[in-house]
Amino acid sequence: MKIDVHRGFHLTVRHLKLMSACSEQVDIFKTAWPSGVDLTRKALLQAATLHLDIDWFARRTLPSKALAVYRKATDEAWAVRNKAMDEARAVHYKATAEVLTTYNKATVEAWTVYRKAMAEALAVYRKATDEAWAVRNKAMDEARAVHYKATAEVLTTYNKATAEALWKALPRRRSA
Repeated sequence: MKIDVHRGFHLTVRHLKLMSACSEQVDIFKTAWPSGVDLTRKALLQAATLHLDIDWFARRTLPSKALAVYRKATDEAWAVRNKAMDEARAVHYKATAEVLTTYNKATVEAWTVYRKAMAEALAVYRKATDEAWAVRNKAMDEARAVHYKATAEVLTTYNKATAEALWKALPRRRSA
């Protein structure tokens, strides 16, 4: 919804909600001006300090001619901002590139040492446990063989018993 604003217009939370302002911006506005605020130069500068989205407000409230004047006035500031952001980004990337290179080198070295230590520890572990595993596996195989033999005999006996029971339960053929 577009609201017809002007210098001195008393802007309230209700107006912002009618314009579908996001809740974060409404909360900032409400904290600064619980009863609303008259649109003055001072209030707009304070809004800028609070990081309220003035550009969003301008796009939703200014008539097209006024919006064109606003855009012309802000284009230069936008270009200056972009240049400063690009320069700051370049400094940031240069600084972090050096740090990241150092970090990556340190982590590669640390991982190399870690993997070597783990390989050595694993070799010691395997040497210490190989004989125990061999004894365990032999005992398991022997126990499994005894188990299979015992259950095979019992299963054969059970199967014979079920066959006999079925034979006895089957009705005799009737004579024709």
